[in-house]
Amino acid sequence: MKFHADKHRSKRSFSVGDWMYLRLQPYRQKSISHKTFNKLSPRFYDPFKVLQKIEAVAYKLDLPLGSQIHHVFHVLCLKAKLGQQVTPCSTLLTVTSEGILNPGPVVVLQERSH
Repeated sequence: MKFHADKHRSKRSFSVGDWMYLRLQPYRQKSISHKTFNKLSPRFYDPFKVLQKIEAVAYKLDLPLGSQIHHVFHVLCLKAKLGQQVTPCSTLLTVTSEGILNPGPVVVLQERSH
């Protein structure tokens, strides 16, 4: 059984300075999303830089200051970013002090009045 299980596993190893996509589960991290239907929510969030390799399977990421998430993640929560061009996200989703999502418009594109 171990032989067949190991066929689907892969070794993941990253170095300091690499850019990783972060996998979050919104139904588990209530500070990210409070929707009841999370089927179509994003699985991976913008690339973040690896600051430190804690152990063989733990990495510390450079998250924004107001993220309210712990900075150390397991290797299974990370996905390597392909390519050289990196446009890091300035912030994660904004939340209130109670951990509730605080959505708001980014920019108003058009305005109509009757």
